[in-house]
Amino acid sequence: MILAGDGGTQVASALPLRGAEIMVLESEPDRITYRIRTDHPAYLVVATTWYPGWEATLDGAPAPLYRANLAFQAVEVPAGGGDVTLRYTLNRWGLGAGLSGIGVLVAIALIAIGSVRPLRHA
Repeated sequence: MILAGDGGTQVASALPLRGAEIMVLESEPDRITYRIRTDHPAYLVVATTWYPGWEATLDGAPAPLYRANLAFQAVEVPAGGGDVTLRYTLNRWGLGAGLSGIGVLVAIALIAIGSVRPLRHA
C-alpha cells in the first residue's frame, strides 16, 4: 500500500485485518464513525476518495489521515483498536465573509464617488 501524508510518500505493508471487528457506528454524508477492534496495529483503508477537507480522529483525538494508493483514505489504528471518525469540513466561511466585506466596501466607494462628482451638462 502506498501512503502519502505530511511526512511525504511511503510504502507501508499493512497487516491484514484477520480477526478484526469493524462496525459502523454512524454514517452521514459528511461524517462516518467506525469502531475497530484488532489485536495488532493496522491501517483502516476506506474506499472514499481522498480530498482536502477530510479530517480523522481516533478516540476523539486528531489523527493523521493518509492518502492510500493515491485515491483513498487511510488511518493508522493501534493494537486494540478504537473509534475512528472521518469528517468532511470545508470551512470557507472566512473567505466568503471577507469577499462579501470587500464587495460592500467597493459598492460604498462607488456610490460615494458618484455622489461627489459633479454632473456634466452637454
